[in-house]
Amino acid sequence: MSETTTSQQNTAISSSSSMSLKSTQAASPAAPPKRIIPAWLLSSISESTTSASRRICRICQMHEGEMVRPCDCAGTMGDVHEECLTKWVNMSNKKACEICKSAYSKSGATFKPIREWSKPKCNLNNLFHVVLILCLGFLIFYIIIVMRERFFYERVYEKGMFWRPDDTGRILTVVILSCAVLNNVYSLTIKTVQYLKRQRRIPEPVVDGAFVSKHNLSAEAYQGFKECADSLLSGKVAQNEQLVFIQRTLQICENVILNFEDEKQHLMSDVLLVWAMKQQKLSIATLHTQQLHYKELDLINLQFEYFGELLQQTLSGLDYLKQYYPNVGFEEVHSKVRNLAHYFLYYSIIVSRQPPSVIVKCGEAENHRRSRFWFNTEIRILGGSAFGIDANNENSNVNCYLITDETAKQLLNNAYLDIFESEEFCIEPSTTTFQKKDARGIKAKFDDMKVAKKVQLRRDSVATKRYCLCYNIQLQTNCGIELVGKKVSLPFAVLVGPKADVEAKLFLERSFADLVRHPLSDIPTHVSCAEMADALEMKFQAIIETPQKNTDGPSVVQPRKFAMQTKQHLVMRMKPNQQGFLPLDNFMKLPVAEEFQQKKGGGASEGDWKLVPFYDWFFKLAEIVNKYLYSMWYDGLIFGFCSKEDAENILRCIPRSVLLVRFSDIEYGKIKISVKNRNGDIRHHWYEHADLNARSLTSELLTNHKFADVDLIYPDIDLEVALGGRDKPRVRLPRTMAPDDIYFDNQGAAT
Repeated sequence: MSETTTSQQNTAISSSSSMSLKSTQAASPAAPPKRIIPAWLLSSISESTTSASRRICRICQMHEGEMVRPCDCAGTMGDVHEECLTKWVNMSNKKACEICKSAYSKSGATFKPIREWSKPKCNLNNLFHVVLILCLGFLIFYIIIVMRERFFYERVYEKGMFWRPDDTGRILTVVILSCAVLNNVYSLTIKTVQYLKRQRRIPEPVVDGAFVSKHNLSAEAYQGFKECADSLLSGKVAQNEQLVFIQRTLQICENVILNFEDEKQHLMSDVLLVWAMKQQKLSIATLHTQQLHYKELDLINLQFEYFGELLQQTLSGLDYLKQYYPNVGFEEVHSKVRNLAHYFLYYSIIVSRQPPSVIVKCGEAENHRRSRFWFNTEIRILGGSAFGIDANNENSNVNCYLITDETAKQLLNNAYLDIFESEEFCIEPSTTTFQKKDARGIKAKFDDMKVAKKVQLRRDSVATKRYCLCYNIQLQTNCGIELVGKKVSLPFAVLVGPKADVEAKLFLERSFADLVRHPLSDIPTHVSCAEMADALEMKFQAIIETPQKNTDGPSVVQPRKFAMQTKQHLVMRMKPNQQGFLPLDNFMKLPVAEEFQQKKGGGASEGDWKLVPFYDWFFKLAEIVNKYLYSMWYDGLIFGFCSKEDAENILRCIPRSVLLVRFSDIEYGKIKISVKNRNGDIRHHWYEHADLNARSLTSELLTNHKFADVDLIYPDIDLEVALGGRDKPRVRLPRTMAPDDIYFDNQGAAT
């Protein structure tokens, strides 16, 4: 199959990505002298890609024993004995690899099970230190007893008498002996620490068992191909046997391609696709959660490197076979492997950091809380080092465009569509370069991106539109393959002013739509209760982590998780069906609370009650926690989502006086405090967010007499210890003006 035909067929894009394949057939070099063994045959493939018996420790150069991979080095440089590495780390005191500069996995901080510890070696030197410490300690103890018998403390400190010469001698002796004891203790401590270091192990990184199995099959198939190619190119096959041997080699090549296709399918569908789908769902979560997921790319990148190394070695061997044995079938095999490598390399380019689901632009009001914070995106290439992508494309430019969802739909049908920017908005910055700062692949980072308006817009005119970021990719490899195409991000909304309903729809889209396998697909009508509970938890965590001040950056802290009771309570409020599924319309439309809205120009009691849907009630409570209750939430002082009946049942189980801080289920944007006093009576108090703006809830709990007899915050947190203690009232005692008999006695003594 020709490269032109391949370019016409491979127009489908993954995650709204397009690919342009160009003819990259390089001209054949001048024929070298016959039977010159190519360089790729002189050294075997990296031992990591063959069976475990061929792996070599890079420190001791031995085959035996189990190997670990504690750093990011690929190939034979990544294999090392655990014992050899532990000795090297202890001897050199280096916790990072000198080659790839990455830290060793956990730096050997994991101890072996005690039953696997080596027996400590105790020599005469160690016994001498122990005996010396005991003798010196006994002498110090004896001198202290003698000083007590001589009443040293009473004479010097209580009566203020001067030291005697024998006191000075005893004190100096104690100081000298103490220094000797410390010196011996230090020597024993050093040896104890060294012994404990020897009991640590460098654990093997988390391994994908399915990938290891498939990769070993691919490596074994490649090894068979390599041996056949070695025999053909080195002249070991007789002339009359070459045709049969070539047919056998072609059959082995077909087996190699089948194994390569199987491994590639696993990497693309079972590894990268699963990671991308999870990335979509976590794009609504906190930065801490997203970063944990992002770190999983390091292991995926290592898997792609292993497979890319096999592909490159096979393609290089087929280049020589095609050159020395033309028109016997190696051209067709070479074309298949080349197309497989092209597909693998192109779809190894991913949008590793996605834009947020909603970007709010409130005109030119840069001080608006939700429009100040810019976002970062990133393009990353997984693997590709064996094809020279890192070396050939460092500092190459990447262009980014802001496109509408209509343009993204056209890209699905026409991968060669010319891209034009949106007429309403533009993205800044629009250009960056690929950089390689470590051994984890090459990346193009778009930091501090923001959306700028081109024309004056109305809120409703853009609220229903979706936008995407389109990255224009053009990369070179050292085998003549050119990677040209477009990568498209997940869709998001650009709003002129905040709109909670649009943010809620984007939350449902990122959480439940299948945007990776079916770009720009619709939101399903029903989801499971477990999926909705997890999505609500991540959204709540993300909202309360939104920075408040213009100078504050987004915080990266481990979020507080919902209890199972909280998840069940939230799910039941949306009324799931008997099959355990939730209609997503209930999230948008089901009223769960009421809000009193005053009439304009009327009194405080004049107005109407407005029904509030679930999303509005939920988002409002998250914003209240973000603004007023952040510290109390993370300290575990707020119980959270709970009904009145459940709160009363919980409080009755506590024997002491206790209060429970929860969110109101019925009234919009209110905080409820359920209190059980020492008599067992339960009462409920409520506070609006305006009240919390004027006075913090901490101060209210400490100073309000309604909570004066409360001992605990649910479940068993001491209220005064948690909040800082109550201010004790000052009781002024009456002054006695009549002098007593002692007063006159003192006056007489004074004269």
